[in-house]
Amino acid sequence: LKYSYPAAISIGNSVAKVSNKQNKKVKLNKKIKTFKSIRFSNIFFKFPNNGYKINFNLKIRFGEKIGILGESGSGKTTLINLLLGLYKPDKGNIHLDDQKIQNIDLKNFISYVPQSVYIFDHTILENITFGEYEKLRDKTLINNSLRFSNSHGFVQKLPFKLLSKTGEAGSKLSQGQRQRLGIARALYNNLPILMLD
Repeated sequence: LKYSYPAAISIGNSVAKVSNKQNKKVKLNKKIKTFKSIRFSNIFFKFPNNGYKINFNLKIRFGEKIGILGESGSGKTTLINLLLGLYKPDKGNIHLDDQKIQNIDLKNFISYVPQSVYIFDHTILENITFGEYEKLRDKTLINNSLRFSNSHGFVQKLPFKLLSKTGEAGSKLSQGQRQRLGIARALYNNLPILMLD
């Protein structure tokens, strides 16, 4: 307890700050499924102490599929973190149509698959839906998320299929299977923006 106390206090303070900021954000209607564009306007961001910086403009129109290539450490994940609001640009703004990203609650708008997908010790169904399946009971949505993430085949071979346990941190699954479940999870949310890191 003594060892964990400083970290717990730090996390608690961070959560409180985020909660206060979230309360001020504009709530997006869950039914919103379209937008005109996302614009990165004169974005400048610099990590403290290491001199690394990014400076760019970018416009992504609704329906476009883009890939960003670059060497390790070139700023690809930083770009995603800026869009997610995890980092704040030192200069410039990110706009979703005519609203600044920092003024919008994005949790009902963006699905994100990180480089390392966390799988918790429960069923495959729970890992994909986070318990939302019982509310929605949408078999088409869960089947499509499995099919489009290329997870359907291996799930059907498991003894209890969707109700099969994954093990702690997905220990009963291969790395590729865990990654595909992460993609299935993002697709199940059925949100307008899908980001794959």
